[in-house]
Amino acid sequence: MMETKILSGSTSIGGNFIRIEDGDQTIIFDQGIRLDLMSRYYSRRRKRSSRKKIRGIDFG
Repeated sequence: MMETKILSGSTSIGGNFIRIEDGDQTIIFDQGIRLDLMSRYYSRRRKRSSRKKIRGIDFG
């Protein structure tokens, strides 16, 4: 029997963390950052990065 559990983000914007289980198989969806938790650690206003800045990120 398939079971879906919302582990985080059900009452906030962003940071959805969902686990779907079916027998011995498990899939986890971790979708983003919870903005309510992020604001605890970052007090300044966050602004969207430009496309040029994002394209210039070196991922290794």
